[in-house]
Amino acid sequence: MATERRNYGITSYSSIHVYADETTVDIANNRSYISTELWILGSSYSAYNVDCNVTGGGGYTNSHLTANGWVQLVSGGFWAPHNADGTGSATVGSYYSSGYGNMPYEEFTLTLSTIPRASQPSINTYPNNSPDITAGTACTIHMNKKANFTHTVKYSFGKKSGTIATGVVDNCSWTPPTSLLDQITTATVGYGGISVETYSGSTKIGETKTCNFNLHLPNNSEPTIGAITLTEQHAGVKAKNANVTVQQISKKLVSVPVSAKYSASIKTVTCDGVTLSNNNGTYTGYISNKSNGTYKITATDSRGLQSSNSATQTFYEYAKPFITATLKRESETSAKGTLSVSGSYSTILSNTIRMSIQRNDDTYGMTVYPTLSNGKITFSKAYTDLNYVQSFTIKVKVTDEFGESVEATAVLGVGQYALWMGKYNVKVGGKLNVGSDLTVGGNATVNGSISTTKGISAETFRYKGASPAAHLVGEGVYYGPKSTIKTYADSQLRSHRFTDIYVFDPVYTQEIKDSDGFKKLKILKRGMYLIRCRVQGASVSGNSSVYYGFTINAPKVGDGQWGWDQYDTRYTSWACSFTTIFTRVLSAGDVILWQIASDVKREVEGFDITLVYLTDQ
Repeated sequence: MATERRNYGITSYSSIHVYADETTVDIANNRSYISTELWILGSSYSAYNVDCNVTGGGGYTNSHLTANGWVQLVSGGFWAPHNADGTGSATVGSYYSSGYGNMPYEEFTLTLSTIPRASQPSINTYPNNSPDITAGTACTIHMNKKANFTHTVKYSFGKKSGTIATGVVDNCSWTPPTSLLDQITTATVGYGGISVETYSGSTKIGETKTCNFNLHLPNNSEPTIGAITLTEQHAGVKAKNANVTVQQISKKLVSVPVSAKYSASIKTVTCDGVTLSNNNGTYTGYISNKSNGTYKITATDSRGLQSSNSATQTFYEYAKPFITATLKRESETSAKGTLSVSGSYSTILSNTIRMSIQRNDDTYGMTVYPTLSNGKITFSKAYTDLNYVQSFTIKVKVTDEFGESVEATAVLGVGQYALWMGKYNVKVGGKLNVGSDLTVGGNATVNGSISTTKGISAETFRYKGASPAAHLVGEGVYYGPKSTIKTYADSQLRSHRFTDIYVFDPVYTQEIKDSDGFKKLKILKRGMYLIRCRVQGASVSGNSSVYYGFTINAPKVGDGQWGWDQYDTRYTSWACSFTTIFTRVLSAGDVILWQIASDVKREVEGFDITLVYLTDQ
């Protein structure tokens, strides 16, 4: 325990002595008792009006003090509190005054004994905490005690808490129950705390100390997938072998029990990516169009944990029956003909087919027996009653033992005669070759195409598929500058760039640019075009004449080259806006620009040219 002695001289033959002793340590209350004394040591010492004291003392006064040797003037003591960690110190002060020698107030600090305080727990290791633990697996909780204490150990996790052990001296073992995992149904780890109360006998020491832990799921916490049941739904496959999978046509009812672990719930169960429905913990669904015999079940729980299981059946590649059918006469006007059928079918699981045919003039069909060889179908039937003035159809149907069917229809039209002559009409069944001019007095109907060596004049001939009349194909637009720099028309003939080109039909028009980047409108197809020219101006002073229209293939922007038929008749007006429509034959490769002139300078704000394709030329 702590002890301190201090001496203070007051005269050449007398001195004051201050004693401080830590006599009692109160562990429960975290404090120490300090005993204090004040003595005077003198040789035939005599003083009057004495006043003195020491911390924890009651004080001393005397009108006349005589001392020879050691004289105790004051004694007492006080309780000094310690810090929370058990360390502490005490300040002891004292003074002495008399009519004969003084000691001003003096103090010193007494460093106290450290009192053991509450234990700081740790998990698995000490003194540092290793917080990662697993539900269902034992861990060790260390007290890290400072004295001969006992402890009560508790836990808290989510909304759950409880006492692990009481009367623990050094450490205890704890197996976190898996029932705690119902607090973390959407996570794989949860966070809790261990609290330790420290006791000296029955007295609690200090505050409760804590440490944290991370509670992890045990291994194999993924969902449990039970036995997978596959029930064939396709009647044909079921009749052959319900325990196989047939490509394209198998349809399986998948049924599997699935459960989550440790209070989680099942979020999804899929089979080959198809979500199954929950029916009291058994998940079902229909799976079809398989390309293999493996059915993979994947279960995902609310924590995101997954597990998989598979069931496998023998897989058979399969294709539904396929047939083609034709019906032909021996000649165009013959009544004799042959029905020919060919095709294929799958031979898996001893599969075979049956075939029926029905002619359009038969009330009932008939069963026939084709030749079958290595999955190939061949069949033919001769007829002698196919009157060439009639058309016929024969429907062929093939059905395999899986119940899958296919139909094909053979069509035979009316026979094509070579030449038919009546009183007023002649009909030609094949080609008609005319060595001289052909004059058609009425309408001519052409179901096929027309080919000529010299072309066809569109002025006198119209045909199906001709270019549409009044077909909007392109537009060029000029917008004046927004700055103080304006575009003007004067007596000089001017051709200008377009600021925008709109191609409505890329077969007829195209946007191009010259070497300076100016936009132009190019013609791609020769023909008759309607050309609408519209100008909008401003700032015209006086009644003036204006010419406007377009140029074809002007060398460059700014060059003149009017064509006499490419501008409006001279127009004298105060007005600023004009519109004129032209019709011109334009050739592929022609480049169109707008042009305007005026005898009085006028500002040009906008100009547009719209092209409408009229007809081929």
